[in-house]
Formats: sequence, structure tokens, C-alpha cells
Amino acid sequence: MSTMITNMSNMANINIFRLARLVAGIERRDVAARRACISETTLGRIERGAKIPDPGEVSSMAQVYASEALMNEYCKEICPIGRKLAQAEKGQKNKAVFQAAQ
Repeated sequence: MSTMITNMSNMANINIFRLARLVAGIERRDVAARRACISETTLGRIERGAKIPDPGEVSSMAQVYASEALMNEYCKEICPIGRKLAQAEKGQKNKAVFQAAQ
């Protein structure tokens, strides 16, 4: 199997944290060196989905990766407060669309 095919088959298994690091072009071992305050072992666990990062870890990764989108995605999809707010916002939009259709 070629490397490209292997990489393509692995794309479905990439979480947002690994994707942000890959897009930034940073090796896992270099994250801690760039003051992310996250060890390579911890980052590996986060990227494999074995650990849910806390907001401070996400903030550090977003700073190192220069990715505001990582924080936004974390808040929208993972953070319990952010998910609740996103669901409420979606409910309000759906209500407005329903009312406009009447």
C-alpha cells in the first residue's frame, strides 16, 4: 500500500487536535519545545482521543499552531458549555425559520 493511500485511509481517524498540528506543519515532539506546556506523551493521548484536553491545553495548542479555529471547534464540539450554547443558538435559528415560514 502506498504512503498516500495509507495517509488517506487514516484521514477519517484524525481528530481536530492532530489535524490542527498537521496543518501547522509541526511535529508532535516540537510542540512542547514551542512552549505549549504539553508533553509529547499527553499530546499523543489527546490526538488519539484517549484524553480530552482541558481548556488551557487547547489554548496552548491553538497558540502554538496559530489556529483560532481549533479553539472555536473545541468550544462548539467538545466543551460542555460551548456545546450547550451552540445548541441553544441552533434552536433559536430553527425557531426563527419556522416562524418566518408561517
